Amino acid sequence: MKIVLDLQLTEANRPVLEWFRQEGWLHAVELPANRGSAVANSVRADGWEVILTLHAHPDTLSRQCYEKGLSIPDVPALISEHLAGSSCGSESQVWIIFLEEDSAGVALPQQVLREKPKTHIEAKRMLDNRLNQGIAEMRKHGASRFWGVCGFASSTHSFAASGLDCIIIERANDDVDDLQTGVAFCRGAARQLGCQWGIDLSLWWGPIYGCVADLPTSFHKRHLYVSYFSGADAMRLEGGDMFVDLSSGKPTAIGDETARFAAFCKTHDRGEPDVPVAVMLPCDHGWTTPAYWKQPGEAWNYARIPYRPGERGIDGFFQAAFPGSEYASDPFPFGSYTNDVPPASPFSLSCVTPKYAPSSEDVFSASPPVPFSQFSDRIEAGESLRQSGQDPSIYRPMGNSRWGDIFDVVTTDVSPSVLSSYRLLIIVGPVACDSSLKEKLAGYVTAGGRLLIAAGVASPGDEDLVGMKIEPELRTGRAWQWEGEAPVAESFRYVHSPRNCDSVTILAKTCGGDPLVTRKIHGAGCVYYCALPWLESGGAPLSRLALRLLDQAIGSVQPVSVQGLPVEWLSASGPGNRTVVIANNGSEYWSGRLSIRDSNRRVRSCQELLSERPLDIERTHDGIIVGLDIAPFDLGIVGCFE
Repeated sequence: MKIVLDLQLTEANRPVLEWFRQEGWLHAVELPANRGSAVANSVRADGWEVILTLHAHPDTLSRQCYEKGLSIPDVPALISEHLAGSSCGSESQVWIIFLEEDSAGVALPQQVLREKPKTHIEAKRMLDNRLNQGIAEMRKHGASRFWGVCGFASSTHSFAASGLDCIIIERANDDVDDLQTGVAFCRGAARQLGCQWGIDLSLWWGPIYGCVADLPTSFHKRHLYVSYFSGADAMRLEGGDMFVDLSSGKPTAIGDETARFAAFCKTHDRGEPDVPVAVMLPCDHGWTTPAYWKQPGEAWNYARIPYRPGERGIDGFFQAAFPGSEYASDPFPFGSYTNDVPPASPFSLSCVTPKYAPSSEDVFSASPPVPFSQFSDRIEAGESLRQSGQDPSIYRPMGNSRWGDIFDVVTTDVSPSVLSSYRLLIIVGPVACDSSLKEKLAGYVTAGGRLLIAAGVASPGDEDLVGMKIEPELRTGRAWQWEGEAPVAESFRYVHSPRNCDSVTILAKTCGGDPLVTRKIHGAGCVYYCALPWLESGGAPLSRLALRLLDQAIGSVQPVSVQGLPVEWLSASGPGNRTVVIANNGSEYWSGRLSIRDSNRRVRSCQELLSERPLDIERTHDGIIVGLDIAPFDLGIVGCFE
């Protein structure tokens, strides 16, 4: 993994580079292109790759320069200077050309607020056009290797499709969605479209109106290790000044933590992340993890486009997969400030101030979840934390895992070759199952894949795929029964779907006998079908019946399961080893057991890698069980060796 430092290099912050030079683990330094080729080459002379930043879209560049009181640079001349003057060769020069284009107040959201797209496809075209225009500007001046940083999961597939060599998603900020969702979308987009991906570790935290360089680091520690073992190709350290105390030249708390992480990475091969499951969404989904303060049923962020039928099911799936993830973007963990000045951010999802609002109707400020607080404003809250040394993790939620972080998100235009790398495909949301997609799905299943599809995606005419006759009528149910178990009370609506062939097994039905969940053998694979449209129920975005189906389907390909209080976990596999990362995102000690599949009985020893402590193994018929204890807001990393 390449570690990149975002640094606005000046003479005053040269001690930052000196510390990193002594440490010896930083790979690249990110510099503004307007610093010139001489400055860039001086950094290269110290042994680092230089990555240049330049806003590619002309509107974004002009707005950024206006905000900072700078003149707009001569872009062709600036690019030519770096390409001609680079000591590393112009063909290897990387440019970050999109810096939060989808989330910064000086970029795409300004256009969205002005033009107000009315539909999902209009919003997607606006994003795609903006990215394509930016890349075209850079290419016509000779630059060719591009990275982009996006703020939201909804943008990742468009960023990857634009032709970027690496897409990076910002995490750990209070105004972006959670880490687990970010990984699933960003990694899935990169795999689908053939580029690299990474995580931007942001130190900004709006609830205290500042950064967190000297606060306890457990929150960022978990982000670092989870990102690494999730397979990130790059880690961008946003805000380079925060990693070193400029007065002493010594590392800050976050600098020390990052150095320990980098030392670990040097000595431990992470392998490849275990990702047996793909989740398919519509190409124009515009979905991000819904924060508590967002209006219910809105897609495409600033456009606030109403949900289509079936999009509640996307909420339901990710809330089940990553419980608690919806609390990650919380600008008010301290309740209601007496004085809301300064705001959490001058421009964000939770706050659009008059300065950034094209009209008065666009001014917005999210309401806090409770009407009380102990602090008068964000500055007082920040000072209180710094003086007390309180670990901010208690105020900074991270999601847990129901099945492990084993998902990639793909869209309907994914290629069959990419799709074939996943053992299970789950379709959620209002995907249109046209003839092209149906052919792709049939080929995937026939070759051995497992498909989970619901009514609403499957419709009359898809009987050959699901093995059920799908009748265009809705019935109401009050309870369901899974195989021979006791009935479960739940209100739901379902599409009447009589069995259509003998190769279908009925897994769940109404108490009156109507099929609700079925499994059809299809070539070397199988198709799970749920008659509840888009897996939803009347009172929840995900029905309990759908959750039972997901448990069974995902459990059949799940490499690791965990018993104990809720935690986040993921795993990676390499030659002769498997690594399991368990993040305790709670404020109490965690004691639990990991069940790790090892059907060939090859695992000979286990060790907690951070402490190098050996762990006892209990063998089962299909694997091993390992016990582990983890401190609050900490993580454990279990290495299993053949």
